[in-house]
Amino acid sequence: MKNIKITYLDKIYNIQEKTSIIEFLLNNNFEIKEIVASIVNGVFKNLNYQLTIDSSLGLINRKSLQGQRIYQNSALMIFRSTTNAMFSNLKMSIEHSVKSGIYIETPNQRINQNTVDHIEENMNLLSNESALINEINMQKDQARALFKFKKRSDIIELLKFYNRDSLNVYELNGTYETFILPLVPKTSYIKHFKVQKHRNGLVLLFPKFENGMDIPDQVVRPKLAKTYDEYLHWSKVLELNSIGQLNKVIMEGNANKIIKLTEALHEKKIVEISNQIISKMSKPNLIFCAGPSSSGKTTFAKKLAVQLNVDGVSTDIISLDDYFVNRKDSPVDCNGEYNFETIEAIDYELFQLQFNEYLNNKKIKTPLYDFYTGKRKLQTKEIIPDLNKVLIVEGIHGLNPILTNGINKDKVFKVYVSALTNLNLHLTDRVPSTYIRLLRRIVRDSLNRGYSAEDTLKSWKIVREGEAEYIFPYQENADIIFNTSLSYEISVLKTIAEKELLKVVPESEVSYLANHMLKFLGYFLSIDKNLVPSNSILNEFTMQE
Repeated sequence: MKNIKITYLDKIYNIQEKTSIIEFLLNNNFEIKEIVASIVNGVFKNLNYQLTIDSSLGLINRKSLQGQRIYQNSALMIFRSTTNAMFSNLKMSIEHSVKSGIYIETPNQRINQNTVDHIEENMNLLSNESALINEINMQKDQARALFKFKKRSDIIELLKFYNRDSLNVYELNGTYETFILPLVPKTSYIKHFKVQKHRNGLVLLFPKFENGMDIPDQVVRPKLAKTYDEYLHWSKVLELNSIGQLNKVIMEGNANKIIKLTEALHEKKIVEISNQIISKMSKPNLIFCAGPSSSGKTTFAKKLAVQLNVDGVSTDIISLDDYFVNRKDSPVDCNGEYNFETIEAIDYELFQLQFNEYLNNKKIKTPLYDFYTGKRKLQTKEIIPDLNKVLIVEGIHGLNPILTNGINKDKVFKVYVSALTNLNLHLTDRVPSTYIRLLRRIVRDSLNRGYSAEDTLKSWKIVREGEAEYIFPYQENADIIFNTSLSYEISVLKTIAEKELLKVVPESEVSYLANHMLKFLGYFLSIDKNLVPSNSILNEFTMQE
């Protein structure tokens, strides 16, 4: 065997070809306790992957965003193998993430506490066995034949339009699955989890490894759960629960029908929200519209304003971005970089002062912010009190109690806006909602903000950390949650996003993310963006200004 060169942590190692990554790490005494996968030449790889050419190597820690998902998917593999051994024909569906894990429904199996305890016990036994999770690279036709034999129509439908020749299939004790991210090599990597009864099924719960090994019990979030249930109902109405089903609709020429139905459901929900606001009017003078990056807050605020206008209520939209402090006064993070995600980047004291004055029937002049100069403009926006007017305040911190401290709660209505999806690759591999928002941001940034896909991918980790700290904890403070996700939207975003992601050079520190998103988009058929209605929330991201 010949020798090859491996570059890791700016050092070059000479190793024999076909050495696995895990062998390389162990042979060189690297700490691997928290490592769950690797990056080889910009592509996610299983730790058992054998190195055959000169390569650049990176490692995925279970504390990272990708590492947490790899850990969760590997636990799902153990769960699938365990329940296949326990039940003859268990149907299961990954519905969505919860605060500390994943919610799983079991439509044909009644789950009680004894059953949950038994599942967790058997999962722990399998984890302690250190059984191999085998990765098998299969040609697409070979994989389709396997899953046809296993009666997995969900995966067969997914692979029908997949644009690559091969894929990785994982096997554990006779259970076969495919995941878009690699799994850990052995069950013993997955030691920390809980199984709890939850609603119509159960939840798999995990620690947030950056905070230690404690696994918090599931926190009930009724408003968020209601929103997911509503989306699931919409998905059943549209018969769109998976990528395979979406591709089938597109292939049959029915994309336009699905677009119209999905947009109509959005409009119906906005009418309901408007009616709820009006029913409470005497009056909520302030409507706070908050949510994470690329959730569609701006367009939602405009659409809500139009509906309120139709119902005889005048409106004005205020952007919290206009309350940014001058850039030179912005807080900085531990690396000395400006942190625009924290509420401290907002002049919330000025906001509180002005809107208390407004609610006390005084005219106010709100600031206008210039993002090019990083300073407030000399001009201001004058707002005159009106008993028949509501102000819609749009921005990521709208639900943060710091912002609204001292403002009369009886005068406030709060809407949380996010893109939540129940769309799955198949029954065991879900589409994270964050993928939708990331694709929206890549497309919008490239079309209208002068940022490349590489720029967007580099900043995404900071954005996600800011959301976890400053936005998600307050979502249940909302009076109502509006889901801006559209079942068909990734197929529209696909063409523009792929074009931008292909521009990320192999040498980039985020090339592995670009390659991963390209692989993900490879499962989707495209929809022409010209089919999207002019008033769709999706146009906030796909239309060039």
